[in-house]
Amino acid sequence: MKKIFLLLLVSLSLSSCITTQTENKGSFVSKDYTKSMFVISDKVKPGMSKADFISLFGKPYKTGFYLDKDKVLHENLYYKEQLFVQTWYIINSVFHFENSILVSQEQTDENRNFVECNCSSKK
Repeated sequence: MKKIFLLLLVSLSLSSCITTQTENKGSFVSKDYTKSMFVISDKVKPGMSKADFISLFGKPYKTGFYLDKDKVLHENLYYKEQLFVQTWYIINSVFHFENSILVSQEQTDENRNFVECNCSSKK
């Protein structure tokens, strides 16, 4: 009985740590596993401030920026999501800001989480 309790306690502890780490790194699992959270969200609007965007979706897992010749600050915020379309995928959404105002969004890399395996064939 002690072993079962200990196993249950360890499992719960590890799963809560994984959730916290994932949320803090700009990575999400959409509530509708087949659609991007950013695509179905009616909260993403061109013209919104970077501060409002981050308050809604949290800190990104990666950022980039540059200052152009007209002294316009261009910033990119990168977020990851897991989607299920017959298999699990990780997609990256990039949000482009100019002087801290959202001007565009794009989806970049799509990577399969799992590679299909023909496990019955052994060499």
